Amino acid sequence: MRLLLCLVVSFLSLVGNAQAQVPTLTIGDRETSRSFTLPELLASPLLRDLTVADRIYGRSMSYRVIPMAELLKDLKIGADDYLMARANDGYSINIPGRLIASADTARVEAFLAVEDPKAPWPVIPENLEKLGAGAFFIVWKVASPAHVSREHWVYQLASLKVIDSPLKRWPGLAVAPSVPFADPQRSGLDRYVALCVTCHKLNGEGGAGAASGPDLGQPKNVLETFDAPMLKKFIRDPKSVRPDSKMPKFDEAALHDDDIDAMIAWLASKR
Repeated sequence: MRLLLCLVVSFLSLVGNAQAQVPTLTIGDRETSRSFTLPELLASPLLRDLTVADRIYGRSMSYRVIPMAELLKDLKIGADDYLMARANDGYSINIPGRLIASADTARVEAFLAVEDPKAPWPVIPENLEKLGAGAFFIVWKVASPAHVSREHWVYQLASLKVIDSPLKRWPGLAVAPSVPFADPQRSGLDRYVALCVTCHKLNGEGGAGAASGPDLGQPKNVLETFDAPMLKKFIRDPKSVRPDSKMPKFDEAALHDDDIDAMIAWLASKR
C-alpha cells in the first residue's frame, strides 16, 4: 500500500511539474486577465505566417504569428493607456496602447510570434544566457517612415497588462506646459519613456522595473557627471566609456543622433 501511494504521489508530481513547465502568456486590463498556454495559441485559427526584418536577430525571420490587435480586442484600453510587457527574466517595458493595438496596419502592426517546440527559434546573437526568443515574442511589421523601438521587440514574453500612461503615474517626468510643442525637450521625453524608463528612474520617478540602472537625477543630474558629448558617446556605445557597463548599445537604427540630442535637452531641463 505504501509503495502504491508513493507511486501515485510521484506520478501526480510529475504531471504537476509538466503542467507548470508549459509556457503561458497572461494578458489583462485593470479588471480582468486571461492566460493562454502555448498549445492553445498554436491551435488558434488566427495563427498565420509572417516574415519580418527582425530587430533582435538582425536579419529576416519567419514566424507563426497572431495579430496583437486580435489578442487585445477584448481588453479595455484607453486612448492614453500603455501596456506593460514583462519578460520571463523580469525585463519590462511600457508600450503605448495606440501603437501595439494600432488600427493603422498599413503603417505599423504588432504580432505575437508563437514558437513551435518542434522547430525552436535560434539563439539570439550575443545573448549571454544562450537563449532564443521563445516561447512568445512581440514582433512588428513596420512601413517607412514609421519607427518602432528595438526595445518594443519583447522576447521571452510572459505578460501584458494595461496600465496608466507614464506621465499620469510620474508627473515629475513631464515637460513644463510653457515649452513649445515642437521643442526637443518633448521628443526627448518621448524617447526616454520609450527606451530608458524601464532601467532608469529620474529623481525617484519610474516604474517598478526601473531599478537595473542608476537614477539619472539623483544624487545629481547625469549631466553633472558627463558633459553632453560624453553622455552622447556613452548612450551610443556604453562600453566605449565604461567597459564594465551592462547597458546595450543604441545604434543609429534604434536611436538617431537627433533623438539623443533631444533626450539630453530634456535631461538638462531637469537639473
